[in-house]
Amino acid sequence: MSWLVGSFTETEERIRECCPDAPLVSIKHKGLVINAGGNPRTCRHGLLATGEAYIVLGYPLYLHGDKYIPLCDAKLCELIMQDDMQQKLDGHWLIMLVKEDSIRIVNDSLGKRSLYISTQQKVSLFTTSLAILKSVVSAELDFRKTGSLWHTMFPASNDRYSPSHRCSYYNTEMLSPGSVAIISRTRFEVSQSQFLPDSSKRDIISLLSSCCLAPLKDTTRLAIGLSGGMDIRPLLAIYLGSGVKVSAIYYGNDDTEDYRIGKQMATDLGFEHHHISFESAESADPWQQAVNYMYSRGISANPIDAPYFGLYRQIAESFDTYVSGYFGELYRFRFYVAHLLSIFKGKHRSSADLSAYLYRIPPSIFKPEFARMLHDGYVEDIRSAFASMPATIGKPNPFWYDLFLARYAPMSVVSGTLAAMDEILLDHMPWLQRGIISQHWHNSFAYQLGEGIHRRAVSQFYPTLEKYPLALLHVRAPYYYRQYMVKLKMWKHYRNRPMTRESRSERFLNRNKENILDLFLSRRVQEYHPYDTAKIDKALNAFYNGDKSAISTVLCWLGFELGR
Repeated sequence: MSWLVGSFTETEERIRECCPDAPLVSIKHKGLVINAGGNPRTCRHGLLATGEAYIVLGYPLYLHGDKYIPLCDAKLCELIMQDDMQQKLDGHWLIMLVKEDSIRIVNDSLGKRSLYISTQQKVSLFTTSLAILKSVVSAELDFRKTGSLWHTMFPASNDRYSPSHRCSYYNTEMLSPGSVAIISRTRFEVSQSQFLPDSSKRDIISLLSSCCLAPLKDTTRLAIGLSGGMDIRPLLAIYLGSGVKVSAIYYGNDDTEDYRIGKQMATDLGFEHHHISFESAESADPWQQAVNYMYSRGISANPIDAPYFGLYRQIAESFDTYVSGYFGELYRFRFYVAHLLSIFKGKHRSSADLSAYLYRIPPSIFKPEFARMLHDGYVEDIRSAFASMPATIGKPNPFWYDLFLARYAPMSVVSGTLAAMDEILLDHMPWLQRGIISQHWHNSFAYQLGEGIHRRAVSQFYPTLEKYPLALLHVRAPYYYRQYMVKLKMWKHYRNRPMTRESRSERFLNRNKENILDLFLSRRVQEYHPYDTAKIDKALNAFYNGDKSAISTVLCWLGFELGR
């Protein structure tokens, strides 16, 4: 990752020891020590006209009218010194301004980059890296603060999100989205501005296209994650229609319609198409790959996703920017069926309405008193999150639920990924920008439900792409199908033809059986008081004796254990 670590109390030698590689910048002021490094594209630094040092992690973009503008150093310095930088800067970023006796830290309004602040002894450490935090501070999970993650995202999945911005560790804070923090040896103050859509309507197609093209200011080595789905197709249309030399990456099995349609488009239209399988993204030692992945990502990650690090490293061998269609579902009302169905409900909402689709009851692996703390922590967080929401936004119910999603999903789902990926390459997500997301509330429900934004971009930039079918795994459908129709077709397909291939979960658990059983028998696990080891033991025995229904329990325990 592009990383940062600093302290008012630790020695210069101690801070240097915990750096993952040689720093690009080191700052020392009267006991304050800061090191930062990683990818120079996503770790910028220098001096302002005021004499203050600045460090910028991530990839900020200047939002000006209907366009995104890449930032040269001079313009970046100009914007950093303005009080409204959070409104003018989009992208994913964390900015630190350093004085002799204090630092000021600001992050993007969706929380795509954040900071851990250990407050064990005043402020003993601040870092963007969970792995660094664990290596310096004796980080111990607070079960109440962990409750929202446990009851929404376990077994860990990017398809769900947590309604909390709290850090799960004792005596550790995390910068919430849109935060401004002041830290000194004796002071830690933070204020937050919750995300609200911009009041002005802008041309969303101009925003989307300029955001797609922005990274080309400093690279031509760009790849796009291509499937047969709808969210990536407008982005591909923008690149092809703008004459950009683009290469496509498909990650997964090559027997799917997603793969075949993407491959066909590449063959017909003359751009490169690369296939990376799940197996090839695994390292020679998949267990150590999973251990390293979970140590750096924490309990919100899933160990079976560790090959993603291998995927990105393979992509980085030939490219330095990777574009994905993530969050495009927002503009089609496809993230959660509950959001769409809320159109039929009244306008009087409660936290129970949110819990109806967010709350999950994972398999039991804890003693009753710790399970109760997790539950109580979730209830506390969901009520607090609901209370912070506006009572009404003058739009149909699905827009209100989508505002809640925009406030909480980016930080809980992508913040850790972006922090880690920034060292390897730029992970560019055009749909996941504050300025573009804001336009969701300026376009009608019916227009977006009909995928109007997506289809307008394809038609405007590269209408040839309208000739190719849509796909979802092993199912294809004509381009005129809307995505919910494709999903219904997929449901019918798999109802009649259940999957027989070994799942990624089964593959991981079977391939790493010896390591998993050794971990369970280790003192670290057997002496961890919150665990009900008899339940974990029962699940392990059941799975390794052929009971696939125990997979969820094993993965819940394994993700929690490796991540904590």
